[in-house]
Amino acid sequence: MKTLLCSFLCVFALLNQAALAQKSGIRGKVTFLSGNQMPGPDYVNSGKGVKRKIFVYEGLQIPFDKLENGFFPIPQEKPIVIIQSNKKGKFKVRLKPGTYSLLIAEKEGYLWGNVFDSQGFINPVKVDKDKTSNTEIQINYNASF
Repeated sequence: MKTLLCSFLCVFALLNQAALAQKSGIRGKVTFLSGNQMPGPDYVNSGKGVKRKIFVYEGLQIPFDKLENGFFPIPQEKPIVIIQSNKKGKFKVRLKPGTYSLLIAEKEGYLWGNVFDSQGFINPVKVDKDKTSNTEIQINYNASF
């Protein structure tokens, strides 16, 4: 029994150490914009940082016919991880190198994402080995531009 417990603890320690050794990932901020965003003299509104759940998927392509004003049904694919930004909107997550889609839980049964790349990946963020990528996610469905 002691051997089994010791083996379990050793494996757990090694897995934990591997996770801590991971240097690559994403750091960012989630902001909420609302109201008139038209530029004017001395007017700057970069939004307010907000606490939200963030669903992290391996690069995800959403069919445009499912997209409705930046909202779409929660995908069938399982997220790699679900994290949460703090009350200032800041978040950080360690990830292996690759391309990820960061989607916001904003409305029951739907996720928010309004940025696409040329291949149709939604809210894409590329993570390189041993680097932290920076991103800002703006929730702006209540804003006028």
